[in-house]
Amino acid sequence: MGPAFSQPGNGDDEEIPTPLPPYFHPLHLSNGRPPPIAPPWAPTSTSIDSSEPQPTAHLIHFPTSPLSASYTTQLALIIDHLFTPAECAALISLAESTGPWVPAEVDGRVAVNYRNSARIMRKDERAGEWIYERLGPWMRELGVEVLYEPRGEEGEEKEEGRRREGGEKKFGHIVPRGVRLGLARRNKMAAESGLGKGKGKGELEDQEEIVRWDMCRVNPLLRFLKYGPGQFFHRHCDGHFLTSDLPDWDSSQPLEKSWITIQIYLSSTGLAGGATSFWGRSGKDYTTKIDVEARQGRVLIFQQRDLIHTGEKVRGGEKITIRSEFMFRKVVEKKKEEEGGR
Repeated sequence: MGPAFSQPGNGDDEEIPTPLPPYFHPLHLSNGRPPPIAPPWAPTSTSIDSSEPQPTAHLIHFPTSPLSASYTTQLALIIDHLFTPAECAALISLAESTGPWVPAEVDGRVAVNYRNSARIMRKDERAGEWIYERLGPWMRELGVEVLYEPRGEEGEEKEEGRRREGGEKKFGHIVPRGVRLGLARRNKMAAESGLGKGKGKGELEDQEEIVRWDMCRVNPLLRFLKYGPGQFFHRHCDGHFLTSDLPDWDSSQPLEKSWITIQIYLSSTGLAGGATSFWGRSGKDYTTKIDVEARQGRVLIFQQRDLIHTGEKVRGGEKITIRSEFMFRKVVEKKKEEEGGR
């Protein structure tokens, strides 16, 4: 097994956070942290206290990690202290005001041998907008608020999760905005994170049409998840969420699609186990992992498809998270005709 970045505590089984490894590269906001806004549905007691730790962020640099044999272009970002303990408590209260916790399902059925946890689903535009305001600056700093998707040779679109390598969507097929526009800072960030390799500006601009995806919101369908002792979620990749799959979707509206998962950890102290673990692979042999501890106020952002992960078994305490995703609006760019080419 690869490194698990936690260690047993004293007396009980609670884990003590350990220093992040060297392939967790720091990320800073160029324009500084925007003033945080308290949850609009919660009491004023949830307002930000100036004594709260400032958010810190780290990219997992897979090319220099123990998973380098499996992943190179994949995206995973950890942001610590993005939500305060009071905000986490307010989010849990929001969930529990919706209704009771029920067993989480997989493809419409309960399968506790594969996914064993409880869930509350709440569609909340206001909460989604508030989360988006808090997370958006970090996405823009990465240069992934606009994504470009190359087209097939025949000009047929391949964008709806059907273009695969080894059966799974590769984030390397999606070109972050900074790579295409040649912005020095974002190019550097893309290179450091391994994003956009193999798909550059020239390759995109040779196409007659370019599919662009503009980040527009956080999916307001928030899935609150609760894991008690012995509960877990086995190996899987997150799938794309398409607005066209909704029964009330208006086809006259632009298509929206999720590309990047959001996991917000809400639990307080006392949790042992329950990390989100990324796993390497060699064929069907899973041999190495990197653990991301489920620390209160932490957010884990990572690409959908082609990052195998688990919710590790909780050994003690309770793990509560929010699962959502960044939604991107589809735009088709037409290549302008060159002068004299008419």
